[in-house]
Amino acid sequence: MVLDIGCGNRKQPGAIGLDRVSGTQADVIADIEEGLPFKSEVFSAIVCSGVLEHAKNFVGLMEEIWRVAQQEAVVQIGVPHFAASEAYVDPTHMGFFSVRTFDYFTEHNRYNFYSRARFKIEQRYIVVRGIWRFLGVEKLANLAPRFYEDNLCFLFRPKKIQFVLRAIK
Repeated sequence: MVLDIGCGNRKQPGAIGLDRVSGTQADVIADIEEGLPFKSEVFSAIVCSGVLEHAKNFVGLMEEIWRVAQQEAVVQIGVPHFAASEAYVDPTHMGFFSVRTFDYFTEHNRYNFYSRARFKIEQRYIVVRGIWRFLGVEKLANLAPRFYEDNLCFLFRPKKIQFVLRAIK
């Protein structure tokens, strides 16, 4: 089963859609701040696009995603990059994301004692906007993401970051 968290009106085909707003394509109406209303280890895939930046308790939500994910479940995430102007425009955004944000939930991170949730990062991809994308900045950003974030991201603005994680139980 696939869970689409914060699906709104663009639910993934065949997925169970979860949103806090009724009148959307959601199959389940619930507030993610109160936990995910599902049994443990039921989903083989989870999609979160444009959702995690709204969480007041990001770590708690990641633990809930890990709880409902099956062993080896794929978790697809899309969030605004911290240098994207859209990250700051929306007053409901509570958190900001770097290519290193999800390292926090990996086995070998030095701060991993703050959470039991464990994921393997299979992909992280910085999406750069407009002309910079066509001039090769996106390729450079993804070849050397730390260099890009430390030196270039406010000059050549990204749009978002996409991640593919795998739940480790």
